[in-house]
Amino acid sequence: PVLRITERALAKVGYKITSLSDPVAALGLYSENPNDFDIVITDISMPEMSGDQLTAKLLEINPQQLIVLCTGYSEKVTAESAKKLGAKEVFLKPMKPTELVRYVRKVLDEN
Repeated sequence: PVLRITERALAKVGYKITSLSDPVAALGLYSENPNDFDIVITDISMPEMSGDQLTAKLLEINPQQLIVLCTGYSEKVTAESAKKLGAKEVFLKPMKPTELVRYVRKVLDEN
């Protein structure tokens, strides 16, 4: 449900969205077309591969990729720890769709 809400909120304001719930499949798709993605938003807690692992693999492919981590546990990931991983920011869940849209625009504009 969170993935669909995020997808709808960003598509509604004109972003082209590719969303996958499987991090291994997402990495495979990204590997084929890394220049097709302006920003990657990933949850920190996922099956098969955590968000920090996915971040590391994405940055191996494209060190300039904008990555934002999402988490519902602020003590598990902080803005500082996310930046050490190479992510630009951390979104704390739950986030209202309007906040998400503003946050994505901010990250894109700053980078």
